[in-house]
Amino acid sequence: VLDEYKIKRPVMGGELRADAAMDNKHDRVLPPVLNLLTQPYYAPAENPVLLGAAKLKIFRCGKKVATGDGTLGWSLQTEMTFLHIGGLEVLLLPCELFPELAYGGYLAAEESATGKSPSSNPTPLCKIAENPDLLIFNLVNDMTGYVVPPNDWALHPTQPYLDGAKDRLGRKHYEETNSLGPKTAHVTANVFRALVEQVRRAQNG
Repeated sequence: VLDEYKIKRPVMGGELRADAAMDNKHDRVLPPVLNLLTQPYYAPAENPVLLGAAKLKIFRCGKKVATGDGTLGWSLQTEMTFLHIGGLEVLLLPCELFPELAYGGYLAAEESATGKSPSSNPTPLCKIAENPDLLIFNLVNDMTGYVVPPNDWALHPTQPYLDGAKDRLGRKHYEETNSLGPKTAHVTANVFRALVEQVRRAQNG
C-alpha cells in the first residue's frame, strides 16, 4: 500500500495542477487595448546592509542615490508600473509586499508589534485603485526587499537589520532585515496613488 501511495501521489499532484491550468470557468475575453505607465521613484533606505549590497552589486537592486532622506540620507532609485490590458489592471512592483498592504486586514493595535493602530499604515493598494481585482506582481525589474506594515515593524534592539527580532508579543520578525525601512510602505502607496490619479484623469478625458 505504501509503495502504491508513493507512486500515485506525484501523479495526483500533477493532475490537480493540470486541471487548474486547463480550467477556463473564470476566463474572459479582454479587448485588444494595452496601456502602460512606469513611474521611477526614490525609496528611502534605512538598511545599511541593503545599501552595501547595492553598492557592491551583490544582487540587482536600485541605484544608490544621496537624497538626504531617512536616517542615512540615501535612497534606492527604482520604479513601479501600472499596466492595463483590456479591462484588467496590473501593478508591477520591485519589492515583496505584505498582503495586507495590498488587500487590507491590518493587525489591530493590541496585536501589532508596535502597539499602534492600523491608522498608522497606508491605505491598501486595492482601495487606492478602487479595484478589488487589481493584480499585483512583486520583484519586477528590481529587488528592493520586503515591505512591512509600519504598525507591525520590529527590529532587533542591538543588531538592527542584521539579526531577526522578537516583538513585544514574542512573535519572530525576520523580514525587516531584508527591508529598506519602515517608510517604504507609505512611499509605495503614495507613488501608486499618484499613478492612479494620473491614469484616472486620462481615462476621464
